[in-house]
Amino acid sequence: MTAVRPHGRFGALEIDGDKVSSFAEKKDNADVWVNGGFFVVNSGVFDYIPDGDEAVFEEETLHKLVRDDQVLAHKHTGFWRCMDTLKDKNDLNEIWNSGNVPWRMR
Repeated sequence: MTAVRPHGRFGALEIDGDKVSSFAEKKDNADVWVNGGFFVVNSGVFDYIPDGDEAVFEEETLHKLVRDDQVLAHKHTGFWRCMDTLKDKNDLNEIWNSGNVPWRMR
């Protein structure tokens, strides 16, 4: 599994009771690793996937693999962004159009 640090998307709050004690606008999550969505697997993974068309890899299958100590993480520290929303798409297109494309291989 590729592990990545997500780009800060939202302002972070620290709350004590109902009082906001600090606010930091869109900080990168330096202490958080998330599933970057890229996997390298061997054929044994098929033993973990339930029958039927309703299986979602990141739900039941991945949890079983983790439980059985079958998942290693590659910590990718280079450029990574998700593209889940129109805003994500527009932001990535803006980077592309700038000509300073961190994911381009030369």
